[in-house]
Amino acid sequence: MRQSARLLVIGLVTIVAALAQPAFAQDPIINHTPTVDTVPANSHPAPPAGWKQTCLIKAEDPPLPSPTCPVLRYNAMTYWVWADINNPVTMMIAAYDANGTLVQKWEKGGARYIWKITIDSVNHTVAFVGQANGTVTVSWAELGIAVSNDLAVAVISQQNLSCLLATNCQVTPTDTNAAIPLPQPAGGTGQLTTRTMVGQAGAPAAGKTLYAYRLDLTGASSQLEVSCATDLTVSFGAATPLNYANNQPGDVFVIQAGPSNVGVFSATRSGNDVLLVFNQPICASQGAKTTAFFGLASGSAPKAISAKLGWTSILAIDVPARGPAF
Repeated sequence: MRQSARLLVIGLVTIVAALAQPAFAQDPIINHTPTVDTVPANSHPAPPAGWKQTCLIKAEDPPLPSPTCPVLRYNAMTYWVWADINNPVTMMIAAYDANGTLVQKWEKGGARYIWKITIDSVNHTVAFVGQANGTVTVSWAELGIAVSNDLAVAVISQQNLSCLLATNCQVTPTDTNAAIPLPQPAGGTGQLTTRTMVGQAGAPAAGKTLYAYRLDLTGASSQLEVSCATDLTVSFGAATPLNYANNQPGDVFVIQAGPSNVGVFSATRSGNDVLLVFNQPICASQGAKTTAFFGLASGSAPKAISAKLGWTSILAIDVPARGPAF
């Protein structure tokens, strides 16, 4: 995927410049991935015969019923968890469509009741945690959730992003800058900025750290038109989806900026690495010189990493950056 994506972008350098297309689309690109939601307990559909609803406030005994329940959502499907009316250590996971019609169900032993649901986007599994932390882990494939390495990309304004992070919509970012060792025949200077922003208590992204990256080649020059950066790979682990646009979850955000700032064409996961392909090359010669800030959210604090900057006709360039200590 990495080489094919880079070759595609390289081949489009001349075409993109000639057509003078916008740096990034204004409409968000959203691919649907599973998410966890919290809903009122009394909003549930009818359980199958012999099953009941028991959602817990906490995992520890004694079991205390909760006024809310965790549910799993994927496209138009909502997955509820039911308890057997005779209270054995078993649970039923049931998928309902948008009309509340039961579509599919799975009976699983090893846990009862439901306390929380967690998603593992790397291993493509969902964990249903019940009383005494009893856990049932089910693969995405078994639940009918398509396994894809493509991540959802969404465009968002800086103001809206700040409002995800703070109730007063004001955040103080932390920036670090790293010089890019430009390959010949490119000369001058280039810089990769890593910006971190932490979600404050009470905000939608509370407890999460947003990692934003920006490539700047305004100080670079080259005699070759195709001496350009095409993509960035960061070791990130599992990204936390947030409602960046249209109240739908995205994995990758691009902060909407001026027309000269390039965004992200696609984002693909390979293990813990995330490959972010620019929607046009960032060149040392004439043409686009900077990206907008783009990135992902994580529940882990920052650490120093070595990002890989894809460059035309050569192997990727190692550049210091920061990423989550997952």
